[in-house]
Amino acid sequence: MRLIPVGTETHAIVHLIVDTQDAMAANLINTMCEGVAPLIERVTGGRVRLRILSNLADLRWPAASCRIPSRRWPIFGFSGAEVAHGNRRSVALRRRRPVPACTHNKGVMNGVDAVALATGNDWRAIEAGAHAYCAQRALPAADPDGGAGRRPAREHRVPIQVGTVGGAVKANPLIPSCCG
Repeated sequence: MRLIPVGTETHAIVHLIVDTQDAMAANLINTMCEGVAPLIERVTGGRVRLRILSNLADLRWPAASCRIPSRRWPIFGFSGAEVAHGNRRSVALRRRRPVPACTHNKGVMNGVDAVALATGNDWRAIEAGAHAYCAQRALPAADPDGGAGRRPAREHRVPIQVGTVGGAVKANPLIPSCCG
């Protein structure tokens, strides 16, 4: 619990941290927030005014990666090694400046949104959470090539809430059976 002064009042911020396993679990978490409100009021002697389910899922870090050796990257007259070097420089730059970070994040989210749509997840919630996270930093990525392909050439870790079971994933017949 965190206490935050607002004007002449002090507000308590209480976080429920729920391990939802493979479900997004928005309805479950909303129900839990409603359920603990009376207990919080009894314990604090105050009044619960807001029950917010945040899309900032900074404790949920699914990952996707692929291995593409730099020898496979030659493009526009540049060798694969030159492309990998330029990519490493762009990673360093985007960590320091908002314009390249914004462009990088949009590119990452293009792929994330496509997967979210295909699996019946709430792409708007995922976008909101990723952008809130990025308001403080760019989305992480590993160094390209990672030592001749021993590590992933590109890895993106995005704090998002996704579900592969339950809710809309089960309700929509267009969602592939692997996701429901």
